[in-house]
Amino acid sequence: MNAHLPPLSALRAFEAAARHMSFSKAADELHVTPAAVSHQIHALEQDLGVRLFHRMNRSIELTASARVLLPGLTEAFAGIQSSVRRLRAHNDTGTLTVTASPSFAAKWLVLRLHRFHQAVERDPLVPTWSMWLKAAGVTNVPAITGLSFNNMHLALDAAISGHGVVLAQSTIAAADLAAGRLVRLFSLALPDQFAFYIVTAPGALERLKVRAFRDWLRCEADR
Repeated sequence: MNAHLPPLSALRAFEAAARHMSFSKAADELHVTPAAVSHQIHALEQDLGVRLFHRMNRSIELTASARVLLPGLTEAFAGIQSSVRRLRAHNDTGTLTVTASPSFAAKWLVLRLHRFHQAVERDPLVPTWSMWLKAAGVTNVPAITGLSFNNMHLALDAAISGHGVVLAQSTIAAADLAAGRLVRLFSLALPDQFAFYIVTAPGALERLKVRAFRDWLRCEADR
């Protein structure tokens, strides 16, 4: 039996092109140019000594040889992906990187991170003044006036410094209210029509540290 195997990159190019039935879509998936995919497949055809695609003007078609090759490759690449995910989940003890909006990070997340550490060892998202004034039935106050900030924690710091009234989510302002740095002026509150979402890269939830952090965030939010 001939033990020679074609280059893995060429096999990947063929599997992606055959799955998508398109060189351009395969190129998008593999982050290369369609010409590179075509070159890899041509080299694979030469290596195997068979033709894998019938190339038409605007489409491609699998040959009989390609239909023999494709199922095993698809299964093999799926197995490789699964094995790599399991390995990363098993051995992943590196740094956990969390991305969040500055307001959420500064006014909510950072204040609680010490509890996550202990547990391991053992902005389109804010209501507008127009919404609040409408709910309050106020019609003679302009909704757009005064200072404007692109981060909620900057607006809160401005209010703490005595520069005006700030409209904020109760969750983000909770620490400043509890510490007496801010005072709530009105009992009216808008219903929460917005949300924060926990998002990860595909397959990341198989990592123990990511699941632990997600579960901890949910517990903190419930509190």
